[in-house]
Amino acid sequence: GKAPEPAAPPEPQPLLDFVGTTTISATTEPFIAKDRFKQDTSRKAKPKISYLGDNFKAWFLKKTEQPISQTMLRSQRLVKASLDQPIIAELGDEAKSETTLSEIFALISLQSNGENGVLLTNGYANIFYVRDVNGVLRAVDVYWFASTAGSWAPLPWASTGGTSAARFSLAIPEHLGTLG
Repeated sequence: GKAPEPAAPPEPQPLLDFVGTTTISATTEPFIAKDRFKQDTSRKAKPKISYLGDNFKAWFLKKTEQPISQTMLRSQRLVKASLDQPIIAELGDEAKSETTLSEIFALISLQSNGENGVLLTNGYANIFYVRDVNGVLRAVDVYWFASTAGSWAPLPWASTGGTSAARFSLAIPEHLGTLG
């Protein structure tokens, strides 16, 4: 008798489930974060932002981004809890997972009153990976809060090195590359 061959290890289960794509329009002017991300839930605010944490202010409000070409973002649902590094690896690498503040602002502006759209408005986080003023790639979770006059809150996490909390049911944009 021949010894039975060992069973092959099970295929790793993917972390992400493709949801769809969305197009972000090209911009013609620099995006100055402190001029756009303002805590304001008044009727005229577009979009309404209820909270900017100290980390967001320190890491992103001094940032200015150059105009962008039209961009396609992929939305993915996180199917199980994970730290950031495995998510980034599954997206392809840091360059493929990186999103800009300008793109985040465009998306929350399209759903400025919590309308249905690419971003989750059910209390779950929308995760983006954005470079801060020092070039460090950071996870930024964007939440819709219906209870605070209906408004958005971007909340960055410490690092992509595994210190951010596990997250469930999220949308994660991924660059497909610029179009045109």
